[in-house]
Amino acid sequence: MTEADNSLGKIYFFTNIRNLTGDKITHRWIYKDKVKAEINFNIKGKRWRVWSSKNLWHTWTGQWKVEVLNQHNQVLLTKIFKFGQKDG
Repeated sequence: MTEADNSLGKIYFFTNIRNLTGDKITHRWIYKDKVKAEINFNIKGKRWRVWSSKNLWHTWTGQWKVEVLNQHNQVLLTKIFKFGQKDG
């Protein structure tokens, strides 16, 4: 997903993790260069799926970023999406 309209109250982010058993990862939700949430996960298997969600105020429009970080705070993945008013 690259866009979501601001009538949605909650957004979900899913991550499929492979070969990081025993590590920890974090979903970091960022809006206007400010961290709005950090959700930590313990990886307990060779293939592990995790998800986090964020309640978004209808006024928090614009670009959002979700970063997936490893336990050393290194960014493994970044996804950017636009949250705003629905066209039409």
